Amino acid sequence: MITSRAHRGLCGAAALGLALTGCHPAPPEPSGPSTFPPCTDSTGRLIADVNNDDRLDRVTGTEGTGADLAVSFGDESGFSEPRTPKDLLGSSPADLLGELPTEDEQVVAAVADFDGDGWLDLVVAAATPTDVDDAGEDPRVGELRLGPFSDRGIGQRTVQPHLGYTYGLRVVDLNEDEHPDLASYYHYGDGHDAIAGLLGGAENGLSGRDGRFHEDFTASQQREAGGMDNLLPPAASDRFLPACDA
Repeated sequence: MITSRAHRGLCGAAALGLALTGCHPAPPEPSGPSTFPPCTDSTGRLIADVNNDDRLDRVTGTEGTGADLAVSFGDESGFSEPRTPKDLLGSSPADLLGELPTEDEQVVAAVADFDGDGWLDLVVAAATPTDVDDAGEDPRVGELRLGPFSDRGIGQRTVQPHLGYTYGLRVVDLNEDEHPDLASYYHYGDGHDAIAGLLGGAENGLSGRDGRFHEDFTASQQREAGGMDNLLPPAASDRFLPACDA
């Protein structure tokens, strides 16, 4: 587990001439739930105060596999340019360990209130797609950043869930309770990809992988299904939030 304290430790790298996004501060620590509880508008966008600045922000692209997710933060003139998963990735301990991104690296993200505190949380993962059997258990970066989080993806506290070597994320409803869950589509090895299910509402926001929701797929099954978009469980962000006009 990497905490916000570890992120502060990264800032010491500035003395070595390293420019790290992680050196930017997290939003103010909230004293309770947001004044603007998250909701969904008529087009399916999430509307909330994501960074605890008393302005409404909006999250789009929640129906996909994480690559198209974007957060537009509210400002004096309306909304800023959307922040993509790569924008929100920022820097992580992996950078200081020399695990630098490749040209083909894919970054995916998911947003939901996984820990149930009334603030949206960010899951972000970065990995280079591969079909080798020994790609490794984890992506280069795989983090849950508990909200509120900034426009650079810096949260109050960072947890490292066991996502697998993932290149697809989606907020889903696996066990029909009040907490949003996460499905991670990852390279399983031996020519297979797989889906891991992590349940929301755990002490650190997300549980470990729950074996009840594990599925793996051969390359031919992936082709027949038309790709991971059709293999992941249905997106369910809107099931956990009221309508904005309710």
